[in-house]
Amino acid sequence: MRSKHLRDDPELYGVLSEAAQKRLLPRRGLSAVCRACEQAWDVHLYQTRETGDPYIVHPDAVVRKLVLDMHVYDVVVIVDAYLHDGAEDQLHRIMPLYRFSRNVAVYLLRRKYGRYGPEVIADLQILTKPPAPEGATREEKDRIKVDYLLKLAIEGSWRALIVKLADRWHNIVTLHARSRGSQIREAQMTLEVFPLLVEALLERAPMQYHAAIRELWEEIQRLCQSYL
Repeated sequence: MRSKHLRDDPELYGVLSEAAQKRLLPRRGLSAVCRACEQAWDVHLYQTRETGDPYIVHPDAVVRKLVLDMHVYDVVVIVDAYLHDGAEDQLHRIMPLYRFSRNVAVYLLRRKYGRYGPEVIADLQILTKPPAPEGATREEKDRIKVDYLLKLAIEGSWRALIVKLADRWHNIVTLHARSRGSQIREAQMTLEVFPLLVEALLERAPMQYHAAIRELWEEIQRLCQSYL
């Protein structure tokens, strides 16, 4: 397991540092990314995935896909990617003041990420999937997930959408750890619903990312077909 400091990942930190030197990434933005990496570690420290891996492996994989493969150096995207799977945890667990005052908690998050804070907060809110009610059936849970994805396609920023696409990629890559029935449902749902997200993403994202977005979506489709 890697250390919680981004500098302990020489490849990723080196690429981001080089991007900062070339002014593709603001230097203050690099500091925000480092803080997000540490925050992700704090949130997911004792969690594991169905694969048995430490949970931090997932946001780390999403960040690496976006930065190393897709060459996305947008600060808010990278911060979102580190924090996306703890979106509902960021204000609850890492910030105990949330239970007393949400406004104070949001203020602290904004201070932590400076001028990037408002966008990060907005993206984390839209990336947070509503919990299923206790006793919900599988069909009800699936409907909640689909409704969440449709809302994300309609209301999400391009930054939230590209993070969700990379998140879906890694979830499909690790789908082997799920039951056969779950594999089929997730693959089918991805092929049915995610075209709407991809369409919305291509409408909103800067043109420079379009080729990488299409390539990632093609990879996701191939992975899904392997389970059907």
